Order: sequence, then C-alpha cells, then structure tokens
Amino acid sequence: LSLSYDGSHNGFDASISGRFIEGYQWASGVFSGWIPATQTFNATAGYQFSTRYRLFATGTNVFNQESFQLYGGAVVGRRLIVGVTGAF
Repeated sequence: LSLSYDGSHNGFDASISGRFIEGYQWASGVFSGWIPATQTFNATAGYQFSTRYRLFATGTNVFNQESFQLYGGAVVGRRLIVGVTGAF
C-alpha cells in the first residue's frame, strides 16, 4: 500500500508506504520457529533545489516496530538516511 506525490512544478516529492506480512513458520538448519505478523511503514521526501542537486530523506520502519524476518536473525528496527545527490 503506498501513496506518492510528485511535484515536478515545485521540486518537492514524497511518498509513504505500508507493508503488511502475515505470521509464518520458519525452518532452516538448527533454527525453526514462528515469525509473528508485522506491519512496517516507510516514508521518503525530497527537494530538487537546483537542476543538478537534490536533497532527500528516507525512513524505513518509521514507527520502530522491532521485528525479525527469519527465526534466529537480527531484530530489524528504524533506519533513517539523509543525503544529497548530484548530476554531473
């Protein structure tokens, strides 16, 4: 599920998305168990402030719902990336 805005006329763009996963059984080697259902929400925004440069920010799992995607794996939390891209 996602919603996006592309303001080509004003240089601003943004999107939000949601990912909904049902719980499932995981088994691999010595690791086996139930992976609970998860819901994660991501957001991104950017601004093209010149013909060559764009500022952006991206957040994954913005509500920090700690979960794991495979049994015995690391817990996945919130992540934020901010940057500038340039065209040369």
